[in-house]
Amino acid sequence: MTAIPNQVLASSSNVFVDTRAALQALDPTTVTNAYLTEVGREGQWIVRSGTAPVSDPAQGVYVISSTAGYYWQRIFDGLAVNSGWFGGDWQAAIDFAGAASIPTVNASGTITLTAGTGSLKMRPGVTVYNFAGTATVMQANGANINHIVDFTAYAANGARLIGIVVDGNWANNTKTIGNSNSLALIYDQNDITIQNCTLRNGTGNGVIIRAGLRYNIDNNVIDSVFIQGITAVSNNPNFQVRGVISRNKISNHGQIAIVVGYSTFVKVRDNIVQSSLVRTGLNVTKAAGSNVVTSNSGPFFTPDMAGRFIVIGGGTEYLITAVTSTTTLTVNLTTGSFSIQPAAIGQGDNISLQGCNYCDVEDNYSFSGATLGISVFCDATYGGYGVRVSRNTCVNNGSAGLSIQVASGSNSQLDTIFSDNLVVDPGQSNTAGAAVANVGLYVQGAALIDGIVADSNRFRSFTGFMAYGISYGAGATNKVTGNNLYRGYTTAPVNNP
Repeated sequence: MTAIPNQVLASSSNVFVDTRAALQALDPTTVTNAYLTEVGREGQWIVRSGTAPVSDPAQGVYVISSTAGYYWQRIFDGLAVNSGWFGGDWQAAIDFAGAASIPTVNASGTITLTAGTGSLKMRPGVTVYNFAGTATVMQANGANINHIVDFTAYAANGARLIGIVVDGNWANNTKTIGNSNSLALIYDQNDITIQNCTLRNGTGNGVIIRAGLRYNIDNNVIDSVFIQGITAVSNNPNFQVRGVISRNKISNHGQIAIVVGYSTFVKVRDNIVQSSLVRTGLNVTKAAGSNVVTSNSGPFFTPDMAGRFIVIGGGTEYLITAVTSTTTLTVNLTTGSFSIQPAAIGQGDNISLQGCNYCDVEDNYSFSGATLGISVFCDATYGGYGVRVSRNTCVNNGSAGLSIQVASGSNSQLDTIFSDNLVVDPGQSNTAGAAVANVGLYVQGAALIDGIVADSNRFRSFTGFMAYGISYGAGATNKVTGNNLYRGYTTAPVNNP
């Protein structure tokens, strides 16, 4: 849109009107300029002949004159519209910006999405921002909207969300194990940026990405999401994703804070993940073929444990699907049996890479949780190659601070580097199985894991839970153990050196 030069106004009369209806009623043949004083929609307007170039039912920029053949146009720089001009309707402002090729919407206030209105739908190339962090989009009580902000409805490639609070209002909506809900759905859209936002109280995931390329998820606060904080699992590892997940602060996630899967050329860097152990020191029993876990310690199970992980015995992990009483809960698998075994409950892995190629995990901080700090693995779907895990700090993780494994299938995880990481006090779940769970770096004993470099890492335990600094499984091949520092281990610095 072309800005209207100020000098055009100098030769024309100007009147003040307090409503858009009054602006419409002006005679455009005698009054060519007007100032609207309606609260939130204030601004200067100029009369134009013809038809407004873009539909604007909310009358944010165009108001059709009551006199046929004329319309009023708001005077502005043509680079940004304000949601206030559209009566606080963000969607109307976004839709107008998209249609008029205006790059930016300055959002303000709080909008509440209902089941009827559905998601806030982004438009291609449009940035929605609020630099003060005071603009909030949330769902109403009982709305149960699948995705609060949706980049897919209009294929919003190149769109950006900056400085916005996205609130899923999970206290008054339904949280369900395994749902695919999100606070922000990117999925297959490209060149998306979510930056300086606060994403909170999600009934499902924080951000969901699938085959989207060149995404930038940067410097956000992600707090209290029921499932994953950020999940970026592609459907083809040969895509050169070139995505960046950086500088995010994630806390109170239900399962995994950051998971990247089947992707090539992704950087996960400078994130801070704060997990928690909800309960340690339990003793539980689980029968073979059953998904019921019974507490032998007393009535310690609480409803908020659903969606978290229980770690039993030598590091065996189960997702808690329901808490049926203070002494019984159900899990996602029937495999395995345990009789009065130690257990702990808490959040899942802090950062997990699954079947990835040429990805870097660097300069992240991983605190607490019931399971792994930083995990690299592959499964029956795709293998992985050339992952580098460097300069990360892993403190008080439930089992191993760092880990590389083959979850299932015959694919390989090849040529992985662990360098210059600091691991402090792993094994906080304290569920025994020292060679697996209570180590600084765990390398699964499988020939499918080939080519491991572990160099210049520091492994230290003050609590005495760490059995080994590094534990290699018997089948791990082509491993290089460089100059690492080991302090506070209870058994040996390296298992199966």
